[in-house]
Amino acid sequence: MKFFSFSKREQVIIYIFAAVVAMYTVYTFVYTPFQIRAASIDSQIALMEKKLNKAYDMMQVNQGMDERVRQQFEYMFLRRAPEEEMSSLLAELEAIASKADIQISDMKPQQVRLQERAYIFSVKLALNHDLKTLLKFVTMLQDEPYFLTIDEFSFERASSVKDGLRCVLFVSRLRLRPL
Repeated sequence: MKFFSFSKREQVIIYIFAAVVAMYTVYTFVYTPFQIRAASIDSQIALMEKKLNKAYDMMQVNQGMDERVRQQFEYMFLRRAPEEEMSSLLAELEAIASKADIQISDMKPQQVRLQERAYIFSVKLALNHDLKTLLKFVTMLQDEPYFLTIDEFSFERASSVKDGLRCVLFVSRLRLRPL
């Protein structure tokens, strides 16, 4: 017993209607949520790529900075015997003095002091010159690339140089003990 009998034309219309309903159902409940989820994942991926690129850039900057810091820090370590370091400091002071057109009247290396993990190399310098040149010399000692420390200084009128000063400086350099 048949409840419904459809003609060929009605059957085609029912099949088309069923196909349209199926397409709408798939579009609404499968395709659209999938597209929304895919768009969400794409935006998360873009955000993560942005963070990754930022972290990579910071890492590149840090590597460059680490290299510079490491080089400067290695400069602080004692790489030779303390006697060689002291003679190197004396030669360096003479070179700086000649560059500043100052004659050193007296240079006395002090005993190397060991303070915790550091060696302190000190030299007592006596200079005779005018104030402007002496200040230029002191500035050169403290600036790059020498970075020497002026521990003590005193000025007095020089008797042998007209309009000159006698300056006594205690110059030091700190070097860390090797590990």
